[in-house]
Amino acid sequence: MFAAAFGGFLTLCAPATVFAGDTDTDACVEAWKADVQRMVNSRCVTCHQNAAPAGNLSLQRGTAPGSLIDQPSDQSELVYVKPGSLEDSYLFRKLEGTHLEAGGSGQRMPLGGSLSESDLAIIETWITGCAGE
Repeated sequence: MFAAAFGGFLTLCAPATVFAGDTDTDACVEAWKADVQRMVNSRCVTCHQNAAPAGNLSLQRGTAPGSLIDQPSDQSELVYVKPGSLEDSYLFRKLEGTHLEAGGSGQRMPLGGSLSESDLAIIETWITGCAGE
């Protein structure tokens, strides 16, 4: 897992939003807007927007994270984001490069490279934080 591999690094790059209690979709949406959307805009939206987004997944403002949380992936039996579980979140596996092990297909995202450790930490913190404490 990313947090174990990089120890205190996650703490330094973690989004500011704090979650409490069980999965709170409204809190997850707000955290996405505050902590994740800017990074996604610069790295993902170019391909994942408009009427025919890559992989049928739109990540443009106003559609994500509703298109991610507990939504089935087109490439795996996993959902895109299972709040609290990186292992069961196809989005994280696709970004981390472990999607094939989860029965997924295609290339690691983003195409032509990978996210920086700090960008991956933002996604990791968002997914695990959506489950609450």
